[in-house]
Amino acid sequence: MSQRPGISIFAKLLLVILPLVCLPIALVGYYSMDAASDRVNHLVRQEQMLKVKAVAEEINQAFAGCRMDLKTMTSLPVLDEYHLARHFELQAESMFHQENLVRLSRELLERTQHYLSVRFLDISGKTLIQVNRAGFSINRAGSVWPGRNLINSPPLKEAGVFFSKINKKPAKDGYLISALHPFFTGYRDLAGVLVIDLDFGKIAGKVRNIQVGEDGYSFLVDQKGNTLVHPDYAPYVRNQGSYTEESLQFLIREMMAGKKGWSNYTSENQPKLAAMWPISQMGWSLAVTVPLSQMQKQANDLSRKVFKLMAVTMLLAVLGAFLLSYNLVKPLRNLAEASNRVARGRLDRPLPVSTSDEIGDLTKAFNHMTASLAQAQAELVRNEKLASLGRMSAGVAHEIRNPLNAIKGAMAHLKQRHGDLELVRQYSGLVVEETDRLNRFVSDFLFFAKQTAPRKKQTDLNRLILKVQDLISRTSENEASLFQNELDPALPLVRLDDEQIKQVLINIYLNAIDAAPNTGGIKTLTRLQNNPYAPVVICEITDQGPGMAPRDLSNAFDPFFTTKENGTGLGLTLSLGIIESHGGRLSLVNREKGGLKVSINLPV
Repeated sequence: MSQRPGISIFAKLLLVILPLVCLPIALVGYYSMDAASDRVNHLVRQEQMLKVKAVAEEINQAFAGCRMDLKTMTSLPVLDEYHLARHFELQAESMFHQENLVRLSRELLERTQHYLSVRFLDISGKTLIQVNRAGFSINRAGSVWPGRNLINSPPLKEAGVFFSKINKKPAKDGYLISALHPFFTGYRDLAGVLVIDLDFGKIAGKVRNIQVGEDGYSFLVDQKGNTLVHPDYAPYVRNQGSYTEESLQFLIREMMAGKKGWSNYTSENQPKLAAMWPISQMGWSLAVTVPLSQMQKQANDLSRKVFKLMAVTMLLAVLGAFLLSYNLVKPLRNLAEASNRVARGRLDRPLPVSTSDEIGDLTKAFNHMTASLAQAQAELVRNEKLASLGRMSAGVAHEIRNPLNAIKGAMAHLKQRHGDLELVRQYSGLVVEETDRLNRFVSDFLFFAKQTAPRKKQTDLNRLILKVQDLISRTSENEASLFQNELDPALPLVRLDDEQIKQVLINIYLNAIDAAPNTGGIKTLTRLQNNPYAPVVICEITDQGPGMAPRDLSNAFDPFFTTKENGTGLGLTLSLGIIESHGGRLSLVNREKGGLKVSINLPV
């Protein structure tokens, strides 16, 4: 039965990561849009209330200041003295007090920008003094003020300060409102009225300048429900009865009652929200209104921005999850491909280590395993060759040594019997010499074929190195500068066969001397290397010779390979076998600055 293909690790990671990332973003985005709508509505309401309150209090302060100015001016002694001087027809005194009143009126106009003029009237309504921003006039002809009927009216006498209705400016565009306050003689008899004309256009301008949103506007109503300021209507054109919508009539009633707060209403079939604030000095009320559709539009704009931000965040999160999953799976996929290559016998391609996390450690371990497999495979092939060679060597050596012994014996007998012959004397020594050389070769060959297992014991490697160097130095002509040592004094003891390692060191040192007989300076270094798998002791022996050709370097450990005229080609092969029997490694590397470095790695 065929096995169904499973879901890849990459797909599994995406299935796990994407919900964990996208679901919180979606929930946060949803609640953010909802909160954004509420926040916009709250901010618009707050903006409405702040603006309507600020302007209403500013207008209220203006009328409160006007009341105070009227009371202050009418309580001045100079006004009573002016009235007495006129009553007794004291021309000089009257002119003096008149000038003081004009000066005080000018100061009042300069200090308060929304005042148009200051007028002093007698009880009949005739203008005695009029001061405006263009100058002043003394009305000796006695022109009558159009609002003279207010002078003796009960509201003026009862209120002390009375504000007229809004009127058009005489011979000018715009509107004004007059504030009146009576002044009395020293006997509390009515002597006249002080009038301050206020520029209602500036007050209306403050109201019209309030705007919330694109379609918002403001309007002002009095205590009777009359519309005083509106973007579309002149003063008193509209009143409470002019509005047909019940919600709008309710709003006007609330404003007439001096209420503060918000109110929803409908005007021209458009739902709106109004924020209202009373102007207590006048009994008026100011409202700032904004269409609910405008508020919803702002909320929708903010929600769209939140949605776009959420979409971009989610897209980045998906892309990040994809890249994260890909980067997590890629090393595993490379490991799987490398495992397949190892299964096919290809051990020559190590994996690149691109991270320093657990996957990087796994990659390093895999590379170490692959290198160990390649080394084990090479050692297995080499050992198979050496085993075949060993099985053949005993018989071959026996077959060669017997004829050599016979040749050497025959030559000795021939020399003894016919030593006086010139031919015998000439060749007997050469034959014996070459026979001895072949015997030595056969002896080495037999030693190579019959390598014994090492007899390991705890050994001081530094001490063994110095012992071998001392042995070699005794036979060297350049003994003083032959060796340069950097031996680690903290090197631990190593379990090894000191006789076999001694043979290895002798072979390496003799090769180094042969490579550079006249340069000297064979450098020996020992150190401990704490590998993550097992600590090893490293011994590096470096000469000052020319090094080895790359082709010779790759064949250096092959049996019978040699670059020396009288070499047997078995020294490095024997040394490699000894080191490997100790569980170590022997390697040769050409130095960049010249010379050959031999490295011996032995497990602690």
